[in-house]
Amino acid sequence: MSSRPEPEWDDVEVGWMLALQHWRESICPSCGWPKAICQDPTTEFRLNVPPPTRCHVTTAVDRAQESYSSLPGARLGGLLWRAEVRGDGLDS
Repeated sequence: MSSRPEPEWDDVEVGWMLALQHWRESICPSCGWPKAICQDPTTEFRLNVPPPTRCHVTTAVDRAQESYSSLPGARLGGLLWRAEVRGDGLDS
């Protein structure tokens, strides 16, 4: 009786990973749109940009960072910030 090692990735899996790599390379790192669209100079004049919406979690984190940064010797570099729901929850 003998055995043959099975390849870790078969042709289908390799194809999926190559397709994923191609897709990632086609996306703009700034806006997340396909580069073929966002880097076309005519796109700028064919878009409607609605008013912004606010992420209140980001606003709360920004407020906490501003308060912390005013403390003597505070250094924001390297700190990881997160938001937690208080005990009263988010239920209305």
